[in-house]
Amino acid sequence: MTLQSQLEGANHKPNFATTQLYHHSPLPDPTSCVRLIDLLPGNFNDEIQLLIFQVPLKEYDIRQGTVLSLDELKDTLPLGWVAKKTVEGRYLFKPKNTKRWQWAHPNPSFDEAQYVIPEFRNSQSALLQPWLEYEALSYTWGSKADTEIVFVEESESAATRPLNPGPISSLAKMALTANLTFALKHLRYKSKPRRLWVDAICINQLDNL
Repeated sequence: MTLQSQLEGANHKPNFATTQLYHHSPLPDPTSCVRLIDLLPGNFNDEIQLLIFQVPLKEYDIRQGTVLSLDELKDTLPLGWVAKKTVEGRYLFKPKNTKRWQWAHPNPSFDEAQYVIPEFRNSQSALLQPWLEYEALSYTWGSKADTEIVFVEESESAATRPLNPGPISSLAKMALTANLTFALKHLRYKSKPRRLWVDAICINQLDNL
């Protein structure tokens, strides 16, 4: 039995009226776009409310010559340092013998224009596109026979979704495993949204998109 079929038969009575089941909107390009959620604030025992939206994972075109390629950047590193590239096109650095990555080039005099793509310049510690800043939740799914209902609204894009949204106005239902629901209750802030990527929510479990 799928989570969707369990949801359709669930005998759940929320505190607010909703009968619609949530259906994921297709991603325009699953190779360069993902879904994120805002876990809206509340107390531990409140109904869980989520806002789901899509964000592009833009990789800056290094052919424009603005930033160095990863191989070119590696040639600038001091002995014993390594670098890697994130899905957003940013570079991270660390000494080989540590696990701590950093945004800044190990040579403090190295020009950031050589390795920081334009939308992330001026601050190595803060994203200039804040909707790309999120936390990923890792957890044990648990039994699909033990589910709870949460309430979801979808926004067209991150660019139209503020970091401190107002109350949700139109909700649909989604069934999640009890393990995940319990985790979300613990992770939820009381006074502000928390931006997350959660596989069971952000990936359409009916088609993996």
